[in-house]
Amino acid sequence: MGLRDEQVGRALQLIHTQPAADWSLASLAKKSGASRSVLAERFARFTGEPPMRYVGRWRMQIASSLLTDGESIGRVARWL
Repeated sequence: MGLRDEQVGRALQLIHTQPAADWSLASLAKKSGASRSVLAERFARFTGEPPMRYVGRWRMQIASSLLTDGESIGRVARWL
């Protein structure tokens, strides 16, 4: 549903394609073409959670998958 909103869709694309980036609400908003407050409100409305919580959860899902596939904790920590 968030993909229907231009700014939220762009933020989701950035998060999913660059999960290890040093994301902040400000950097996501800037690259999404929205103010911090607009992105935060829309993101939460469309995804059900704030942007930075989503980033953290997405990184944990990736880490879990990598660890399940046999990657070492050290390599996962360096990557994320």
